[in-house]
Amino acid sequence: MGYAVVRAIRSTSLVASLVLYAINPSWLGVLSVPFPDWMRWMGVALGVVSLAVYVWARETLGKQWSSELQMRDQHHLITVGPYARMRHPIYLALLGFLTGIALIAANWLFVALLVFSLVDLTLRIPREEQMMIARFGDEYKAYMKRTGRLLPK
Repeated sequence: MGYAVVRAIRSTSLVASLVLYAINPSWLGVLSVPFPDWMRWMGVALGVVSLAVYVWARETLGKQWSSELQMRDQHHLITVGPYARMRHPIYLALLGFLTGIALIAANWLFVALLVFSLVDLTLRIPREEQMMIARFGDEYKAYMKRTGRLLPK
């Protein structure tokens, strides 16, 4: 339940910020960051790559994906696709996408949303991994040893 509230706040804040920024960027001008153009273009590239990683990871999980921390009877450990080298590619994609938005918008509000998401995921990932250990035991522990948490190993 708690994560659903955090996710709703993050999503609503992001959409509201993007709408405000699109309608009139000068409203958020006081929070602008003087990023150079090349850095903003890096944000575009990062956003595109992150979106591709997200789609790949979601497709790999198929029906096993859930926004909630939960296990179903039919769950099995996925270790192919992006999961062959990292345990949380969807979270990496989310952070990459939010970083891209922050760079493109060059605005502290979007940087704050990124930091909020980073803290949220830093707290969520250990709970998720404990849930996976409880379900898959030594198989997941071995998987943890051969994969990176957010970056490929």
